[in-house]
Parts: sequence; C-alpha cells; structure tokens
Amino acid sequence: MGLFRRRSDEGFVLIVVIWFAALLALLAIGFSSAVRANLRAASGAIQGAKAEALADAGVELAVLSLMAGAANRRFAINGSVQSCNMRGLGVVGLRIQDAGGRVSLNLASDRLLQALFIGLGAGLEDASILSDLIIDYRDAGDTRLPNGAERPEYLAAGRAGGPKNAPFDTVEEVYQVLGADPALLALAMPHLTVHSQTGGIDSRGVTRELATILVRGGDQLPMTAGAEVALSAGMPGEFITSSPQRVFWVSSEARLANGAAFVREVAVDLQSTQSVPRYMMWKRAPVLGEVTAGGAEVPLC
Repeated sequence: MGLFRRRSDEGFVLIVVIWFAALLALLAIGFSSAVRANLRAASGAIQGAKAEALADAGVELAVLSLMAGAANRRFAINGSVQSCNMRGLGVVGLRIQDAGGRVSLNLASDRLLQALFIGLGAGLEDASILSDLIIDYRDAGDTRLPNGAERPEYLAAGRAGGPKNAPFDTVEEVYQVLGADPALLALAMPHLTVHSQTGGIDSRGVTRELATILVRGGDQLPMTAGAEVALSAGMPGEFITSSPQRVFWVSSEARLANGAAFVREVAVDLQSTQSVPRYMMWKRAPVLGEVTAGGAEVPLC
C-alpha cells in the first residue's frame, strides 16, 4: 500500500513537471514571437526614418536647383518625375512645379474653374454650379452667384459657420464648400493650388495632363468676346498668364532598396523677405509608387 502510494505520488509529480515544462515552453515561444515582432517593428521604424530623411534631402536638393536660377536649374519645373540615385542610399523621385502652373482656388476665374471641371468629366451645368459655389465660398461679399451659396444656404443645410468669405488656406479646404462633389474634387486636387500669385496658368510650369484637361474643357465653354482660341501649350489663350515664379510646389518620393518609401510635399517661397527660402507647406503625402529602387541606370544626385 505504501509502495502504491509512493508510485502514485511520483506519477503525479511527473505530470506536474511535464505541465510546468510545457507552460515554460509556451511562454518561451510567446516571448520569442514578441521579441521578433518588436524587432520587425523597430527595423521598420528605422527604415521608415531613413526613407523620410532621404525624402527631406531630396526637397533640399530641389530647392538648391531652384535657387540656381532658370539658366542653371538641374530639374524641370513642369511637374514631371525626375529620379536620381542618392549614392547608394536609395532613389529619390522629384516633382517640381511652379505654383503658377496650377489652377488657383483663390484667383482662378469662373471660366478657368469650369474648364477644369468639364475637362475632368463634369457637364457644363455641374461645372458652372461648382465654380459658383467655390467663388461664393472664397469671396468677401454676401451676394450669391446664380449657382452659388452664401450664408442663408449654409444655415439651411445646418452649416452654422457659413461660407468662409476669405481665401482658401489649403487645397483640402475645398471639401468644405457646400454642395461640392467630392469625387470630382478628388480628380481636381492634383491640379489645384492656394499658392499661385496669378489667376491664370503659366505654360512654363503646367503639366501635360492639366494642359490636356483645360483644352478639353475649354472646347466646351461658350465663347466670350475677345477670347483667344489657343496659345502656348495648346491651352485656350484666355487662361494663359505669366507667373512671377516665386512659389514652387515640390514632391520628393524616396525609396530604399528594401522597399521602404516616404513622400514629402512642400510649397516653398524663394523670394520671401528673409534671406532663406520660406516653407509655406511641409507635409507627408501618400506614396504613389512613381519611383522604384532603380539601379545603375538612375543618374547620381
């Protein structure tokens, strides 16, 4: 009887030891997994920080090119993607554009806004409505345009703040315009700016895509007295103007060999009262995948 009890106790102890060992093994596996996850997260954060630093270096490279003057610029200012190799650290794709090459939310005429929206697929009536809504939102007066909206319309829609009746501060602010079509605005966003000093488009900085859109939209607008049919870049002459080339938009997309990427977008004023460039906008932007890690075929920065 004593021998049986001793063997039973030994069996119970063995079971406890086995369960304890299994528990320790599970804890070890969990700890190991947590360590690996933390290491991956730390590695990802480090690579992300490297990509961000590289994108910011690309911005400075673009600004140096702009400060060199029109005759000595290394990079074009028409919004095209221009890639270079940061000496083995990664590849940077720069897009630089004179703000005058975009449609100004604050200064564009109703016809320029209409041409943009029609060129993006809107009908003439819808384009006219959206144009009036934008102008009513930004102008200082309370007189409602035929298709626009002023304070009474905003109040009726439950928008106690009413229209801003002041210039747009950011392009994203256009989504606050009462009655605006978000899908159409999303298409227009790459072609809008709040930093241009002109109400028209400077053909030296316009992208081929925007020029095509404005031609397509302008063809469907009713002709006005004295409107020219076409000038530089094929755009309707009434939309073309000369920009002082003071403010530029820069997008710098950095991509490392391991695939980590980061995009920095800035608006820089090169003729500020200060002795250094003034950044009017500095933000992170979505990665568009326009840049690959590349190789020897990508020129050095």
